[in-house]
Amino acid sequence: MMIKKAGRVTIGLMVFLFAFATGSMAAAPTAPTNVASKSHTEGQSSTDNTIEVTWTASTDADGDMDGYATLWDGYEETDPVEVGPSATSTESPSLDDGTWYFHIRAVDEEYDGLTKGFSDTVTIGPFNIDTSPSISAVSPSTGTNDSSTAVMITGSFMDGASVRIGTGTAMTNVDVQSATELTATVPAGLTAMTYDVTVTNPNGKSATKPSAFTVTSGNSTPQVEAGSEKTVMSGNAPSFSDATATDADEDTMTYTWSVVTEPADANYTLTSTTSLNGVTFTPTTAGVYSLNLTATDTDGAKGSDTVRVTVNTAENTTPSVSAGTDQIVAFTGTSQVNLNGTVTDPDAGDTWTYEWTLSAPSGSSASLTSDETKIPSFVPDKAGTYSISFVATDAAGVASATDTVSVTVYNSGDLNADGEVTLDDAILGLQVLVGIDVTSIQSVAIATGDQIGTAEIVYILAHLVAG
Repeated sequence: MMIKKAGRVTIGLMVFLFAFATGSMAAAPTAPTNVASKSHTEGQSSTDNTIEVTWTASTDADGDMDGYATLWDGYEETDPVEVGPSATSTESPSLDDGTWYFHIRAVDEEYDGLTKGFSDTVTIGPFNIDTSPSISAVSPSTGTNDSSTAVMITGSFMDGASVRIGTGTAMTNVDVQSATELTATVPAGLTAMTYDVTVTNPNGKSATKPSAFTVTSGNSTPQVEAGSEKTVMSGNAPSFSDATATDADEDTMTYTWSVVTEPADANYTLTSTTSLNGVTFTPTTAGVYSLNLTATDTDGAKGSDTVRVTVNTAENTTPSVSAGTDQIVAFTGTSQVNLNGTVTDPDAGDTWTYEWTLSAPSGSSASLTSDETKIPSFVPDKAGTYSISFVATDAAGVASATDTVSVTVYNSGDLNADGEVTLDDAILGLQVLVGIDVTSIQSVAIATGDQIGTAEIVYILAHLVAG
């Protein structure tokens, strides 16, 4: 049972005093002086649950001082803790929230050859520890939802504190600058309304300031789609009728088209560049062009997108590609997924450059290796669906259309790759065993490394029972 009582000697202190209550004081050392806390102020509350104390060393006429006996009033270990005679500071263990006192006395190695001598006890305190955070102010207290807002939060905090706005949105760039100040960033994109702000210390204790920050509607960025990829013969103008631009604020927008990438020695005309769908782009040089569409609203917010235009000549044929067959694999964290792209091009002796692009599940950091070849690979780092696109460009600079392959990565036993192991997976496995065509499974590794079999079903059922 923890005992913490201000204003009187606790049981721990009584034990501390009784331990040295015999013997003459003739050869006892002097009491330490200038005993003070280096980290806390007496009588004031702090979130720091360890207290550092310093003192000026005692003197001992016999020169044989053993050290110092120290005690934190109410600490579970009621026996005094001894530190060496050269010590002039000590730090408490991690203390619970409450009121604490520190006691110290110098101890002689030997007194009359039988017992120890000791000085008077010096006591300092109280020290009040409260590791619950508090919030006194959030400044500024308003911001628009079209951009992030950096705020200063004052109160009391511990290092490593986190901050959220509303019920579940984490603030970013949290920096505890001192025990009374921290900075954080309110993310953009929140619904316009007033939110509570909550600070949580690393020990899990939280404080909430109701209605602390108000998000107002700002100017929305135009959302732009330049349209689908185009393939035309040289001298012909592609249609950009599928280009779109929208603005949540319903602002009036202006439009600008421009060519941002082009083949060497490119030759083209570009007219009506300020029209959303009426732009005229007429290329006469074969190759791959990228056109950018930018929409600007009346408040100056800009949104943009690019579209690729492949231009062929009668002498050159556009290559076509296949990114390979969709795959379903078990997640191991180390297994490599190999891709195999193919290129079809009737132009004799043509060569190509390759471009692979990996779109991974949210939170994944997986990346492609050898992505400038036809056989790149990657190591999935979490379950989910990975989408990989493949484009080949021939020697004339003419690019193929994009082909995409899907790799579904599932946890062991998750045969239908829905992210969890359930009875549905066992039923699916049984269907495979009895010969029913289950098209959602092509070649799935199981926990033992074999194809779907009895072992896989047993694995799933055991997982379900254990869960």
